[in-house]
Amino acid sequence: MKFGICTGYENAWLLKTLGYDYIELNLSALAAMNEQEFAACHAELQKAGLPAEAANVFFPAEIRLTGPDVDENRMISYTEHALSRASLLGIRVVVLGSSRSRNIPEGFDPEKAYRQFLHALRLCGDIAARYGMVIAIEPLHFPESNLINRVSDGLKAAHDAAHPAVRTLADLWHMYCEAEPFSVIAGSSGELVHMHIASPDRRYPFKEDGTDYAAFRAALAACSYDARISIEGKTDDFETDAQRSLAFLKTLSKAHGPTACE
Repeated sequence: MKFGICTGYENAWLLKTLGYDYIELNLSALAAMNEQEFAACHAELQKAGLPAEAANVFFPAEIRLTGPDVDENRMISYTEHALSRASLLGIRVVVLGSSRSRNIPEGFDPEKAYRQFLHALRLCGDIAARYGMVIAIEPLHFPESNLINRVSDGLKAAHDAAHPAVRTLADLWHMYCEAEPFSVIAGSSGELVHMHIASPDRRYPFKEDGTDYAAFRAALAACSYDARISIEGKTDDFETDAQRSLAFLKTLSKAHGPTACE
């Protein structure tokens, strides 16, 4: 099991010092950088010696995946640019949450929006595959999103997209908001490619934060999950909480031996 944090590249050196395996960056932010800014990001990661194996925030809000304003050429152009940069940093998993891009506009046909979303997944999956990456659909709780709210929805969408570079993510905070049981992780049969973790109040995870970690460990063991888990939450003391959380997260990987889950 590998552990990382969703944060800016300026924290890469600290994460490396604390013992994290990777950093999860913001893909939209990477895509928006000018050449000098991106070069500085690349250099900082190389200096820290910490790989950027994952990225989240796939699309900026102005690029629509559903509704009447979808611009397929713009979507493809952006994805090509963003993933070409991601590939230079060694990113392997790109998380597609992007609620403002995928949310179904009021009055728009939900079934048509779902078909549009699947089409977008396939188009982006083609580009991701060329760069050796996998797209992880991120279920987002309602009302943050009105499309793909639960891990079970994400698993279905990945199945319906039927693309080898399109898989699913489980985010413990969104699962908590949706009251979705860990049994959906246990029964995922290796279809989960990435995870986000936070406490029920969306802070850094600790043993006594109110999450049933015994059930979570059992679910990880049941599906033989052994890929990556990224912290995505709030903190008032980044260094202290990152250090404490990592010590706790490492106990999760002791639930089972290594497997070829990814």
